[in-house]
Amino acid sequence: MSVAKTKARWFHIYSADRHIRKVIEGKTLDALTGEVRKKFGIHMTVAVNIVLEEDGTMVDDVDYFEYGLESGNVLMLLKSDEAWTERDTVVSEVYDDDHHHVEQTPNHRENIQLRNLCSRLRRNLKQILLFSTAECQMMIDADTDVLCRLLHLSSHEVESMQMACQQYVDECEEYIEIIGLLHIVQKHSHSAAVDVP
Repeated sequence: MSVAKTKARWFHIYSADRHIRKVIEGKTLDALTGEVRKKFGIHMTVAVNIVLEEDGTMVDDVDYFEYGLESGNVLMLLKSDEAWTERDTVVSEVYDDDHHHVEQTPNHRENIQLRNLCSRLRRNLKQILLFSTAECQMMIDADTDVLCRLLHLSSHEVESMQMACQQYVDECEEYIEIIGLLHIVQKHSHSAAVDVP
């Protein structure tokens, strides 16, 4: 009999249209589902399913989650009104500096941007501190194997970098919300001061 995996594992979670990808940790299926709801901003009353991104296999069994999934698996979030679909047909190919095939995607421009970001990081890994949230999101969305080849790093190093990028993006989103709330409070305080005779 196997011993249950007790440490938290990270997963790449795509939205149903594959336009959003986040790196999320989860120790249990319930914990992962809760974190997915939080990161994607989905209310508890909305029914969600987690499936394998590659073939749509439902991940709804605790044993399958504990024993069948490994850290780094690519999953997909589906709301009750969404269905799994296959990936779009590929239309372009990109190669790294050593002429290894990197990735095929419909958007060649994004691949060039990713290669440029990786080139900056290969020269000086500390450059990541200067990345914008959009650049960090691009690193999060990139395939781990592709980043390993482009950056000449181990999968563990790339996964750690993607987790750090995800944390940075999440914190920036929280700061933007806080600033928005401060503007509302300031506007309300100003209008209340004007109304006082």
